[in-house]
Amino acid sequence: GGADINHRCEGGATSLIQSAQMGRLAVARALLGAKKAPRLDLQSSNGSTALHRAAAKGHLELARLLLKRGARCTLANSEGRTALMLAVDSEEPSRPMVQLLVKAGSPLKRKDKAGQTALDIARARGLKEIERLLETQR
Repeated sequence: GGADINHRCEGGATSLIQSAQMGRLAVARALLGAKKAPRLDLQSSNGSTALHRAAAKGHLELARLLLKRGARCTLANSEGRTALMLAVDSEEPSRPMVQLLVKAGSPLKRKDKAGQTALDIARARGLKEIERLLETQR
């Protein structure tokens, strides 16, 4: 028996998704190190994965850990947004996070349900440094 490591709380979030949202690196490491590790790409009710939440909140080391363990950066949430799009549209977008997600193979030409790519989002927000980074990757 024991507790289900993939148990979903309200909103469909798992413990891994919640730890990614809050930037709890030690908790995420413990969960991922469990005998029966959590499924990395489970999605909450709005389609968010742990990687989506880590990227949106700017938790770089947590995103790096999830990617290293095999989290897929190609998945989109219910708005059609990938982790890269969420990172670009976060409260404090960071070049290192965008670089990490691009290097991991994030789809650069993918459009969200509003018809925007990560580059479109960077342009709309006036994020010149991130815009240049994404333009050089096309």
